[in-house]
Amino acid sequence: MSRRPLEASTLQRAAEAFGLDPAALEFVRDVANVVYRHDTGQDGDTCFLRLTRRDDRAAHDVQAEISWLRFLVDAGLPVCRPLPSRDGAHTVSVGDEITAACFARVRGEPCTLEGFGDAVFRQMGGFMGTLHRVSADYSPPAGEALRLHWHELDPPERVLASWGDEDAPLARRFSEVVRGLRGRRVPPEGYGLIHGDVHRGNIFLHETGIDVYDFDDCCRGPLAMDVAHALYYSLWDRRYEPEAERTAFARRFLERLLEGYREEHPFGDDGLALLPDLLEFRELAVDAFTHRRHASPDAEVRRRWVHVRDRLARGAPYVALDLRGL
Repeated sequence: MSRRPLEASTLQRAAEAFGLDPAALEFVRDVANVVYRHDTGQDGDTCFLRLTRRDDRAAHDVQAEISWLRFLVDAGLPVCRPLPSRDGAHTVSVGDEITAACFARVRGEPCTLEGFGDAVFRQMGGFMGTLHRVSADYSPPAGEALRLHWHELDPPERVLASWGDEDAPLARRFSEVVRGLRGRRVPPEGYGLIHGDVHRGNIFLHETGIDVYDFDDCCRGPLAMDVAHALYYSLWDRRYEPEAERTAFARRFLERLLEGYREEHPFGDDGLALLPDLLEFRELAVDAFTHRRHASPDAEVRRRWVHVRDRLARGAPYVALDLRGL
């Protein structure tokens, strides 16, 4: 699916709404959102302007994200702090297509692959456990809705439309996985607001732990989904390694992550049992997303697509993980 380029006038209006200098904006990325960095050169004065297309996220759903984030900031969680506009609002409508929001820079520096080890795994788990525990008491402000459920965030019909006729087996498998997950009984205490995308690329490291940003995929879902998505992305750079090595790493990652998680919130057999299907759901959803975003895929993207199709054809799991004893 092609994305119409952002007009300069739209960017200027969004920047000025938050009191930012359009000339000081530095492009960061255009993936799920368009993100710009704004840095005046003064310590603590760096922020990020995020522009969300409404065909990806409705304005009220962006507002639901921001309201929850403000609650988390007030609760003391190490997350990206939403900044108000000049008019005091935390989301700004720019024309009929864009919802803008602005966030303060989190502490620390990006987590490198070399720094992605046991201590970080535990900190990620501790963050998730705290997030889930604290959010059990969250209610949105009067007149606002809660964030969407996991199966509404990226509607299945849009996911299925991402694949062509040659990928019908992926579409069928995706539908089966979603149907199976929606049919699973998840106890109320195991379902709630989740970040949805905690991985190495969305955390910064500092002397006291980690800060977490990029809540664009937050939703209501099984709490185990946060764990599954973190595990999925922990193996992102290891997809072509021998299976024994991937499995050993996945086991160590989960052990450390769940140690940190359980210091803050229970995680039992119900959550563990969901992990295989949640991993497959994420893999297929990401594959569909890359099809929508890559009209002319490079060699590495094509290699990833072939890898997913080969796994599905063999009936192999995303990772052959023994969950006993976790």
